Amino acid sequence: MDADSGKEIWSVVVDPHPLIRLTGSPALYQNRLYVPTSSYEEVGKSPTYACCTFRGAIVALDTATGNVAWRSFMVGEPVLMGKRADGGESWGPSGGAIWSAPTIDTKRRLIYVYKTLMDTPEAREIGMGDVSEARMSAAAATIAESFELPVVPKFTDVFNRSFLPPKAERMQPVLAN
Repeated sequence: MDADSGKEIWSVVVDPHPLIRLTGSPALYQNRLYVPTSSYEEVGKSPTYACCTFRGAIVALDTATGNVAWRSFMVGEPVLMGKRADGGESWGPSGGAIWSAPTIDTKRRLIYVYKTLMDTPEAREIGMGDVSEARMSAAAATIAESFELPVVPKFTDVFNRSFLPPKAERMQPVLAN
């Protein structure tokens, strides 16, 4: 946008993914606008959606033209991993959403982004991507009671471990303080 006139100079779609969301503020440095991408793929999909294909990225746009100068994805290219019980497709890897503004270190000429890594005692015990059956069941019961639902969803109605990689591959190294 032209700062003096308010007239649009260019407009660009930074990622064509249907469930993309831009939650972090872009950062401007010299002739580049650095845009972090995230999504709501975890909750915004229809039952027939072929999940999950979103890949978080930092996208560098040329400020004069809006053209993509470069893009750096946080995870690899998704591949078809199998079929769900309902016949829908299951894809992965996915994720790496960048939820906040990038930080630009002008002295070192580096860009820092924070992508989600949940380092919790539960994740250390059961591995990334898995869910505690007891915790999920308790949450489902609380929600069912609060909304006066006629049935409490079972754990297996809302979570399926069959598409998770082996536990050894999902274990994160313990992070130092």
